[in-house]
Amino acid sequence: MEDSNDLFNEIDLVKYHTANEIKLDIYTPLLSYICTKCHIEKLLHAYYSKSNSQLGHEKTCRTCRDQTQRKKPPKPQVPEGQHFCSSCNISKPNDQFHKDKGKKDGLKSICKACQKPKTGGIIEPPHNTHAVPLNLYHCSHCKTYKPAKDFHKNSSTKTGLQYYCKDCHAPMNKAQKPMPVKPETSGTTSAAADTLKCSTCKDMKPPDAFHLDTKVKRGRCYQCKDCTRKKGIERNIAAAAKQNVPK
Repeated sequence: MEDSNDLFNEIDLVKYHTANEIKLDIYTPLLSYICTKCHIEKLLHAYYSKSNSQLGHEKTCRTCRDQTQRKKPPKPQVPEGQHFCSSCNISKPNDQFHKDKGKKDGLKSICKACQKPKTGGIIEPPHNTHAVPLNLYHCSHCKTYKPAKDFHKNSSTKTGLQYYCKDCHAPMNKAQKPMPVKPETSGTTSAAADTLKCSTCKDMKPPDAFHLDTKVKRGRCYQCKDCTRKKGIERNIAAAAKQNVPK
């Protein structure tokens, strides 16, 4: 005897009752049900199939679905070797469109001329207007279009150029405040000086009396070797005294 579970899998396990509430009946196969829009009982072939639905079909019939569905306007007839641009509404040759494998015809719906201004590329003449010179870039400060030679290079931008032109950049750099220079204390000069001042003993000594330090502007430590040695000895004596203190 065939298993009952296998028998139930061979038939549809759904039956309609009302437009809003659909009840399950595992003993009766699904033949028809009521459309939730027109409230008319129709057979299964009057509905579109839907795999993730409980019924296996949509709840609205095909007629109601087609009436409510938004109909797209028909595309204009384009001669062979040309493609219609949905941005400028002009048919152009196929070589003026980028390739797109996801499209049926293998071309994008927007032409190259309409796509470049959106992506920050080279400005091309607009449609149905007077011609504009090519290879111009927009300066975001003076709001004018200039050739690439009037911009500094910048690899981090899409165009590979700065947002400001050279004429706008020059006064900005001059207007910047210069870096403050620390005033040198008395006796502290560069590493090439004859004498340097020690910050501890305040004595003037030759550069060889100081350790090298590339992090310091003068190239030598502010404390001489003798003061550094004395501080090291004092530090060691203090550490030894702490260890000998009875607990």
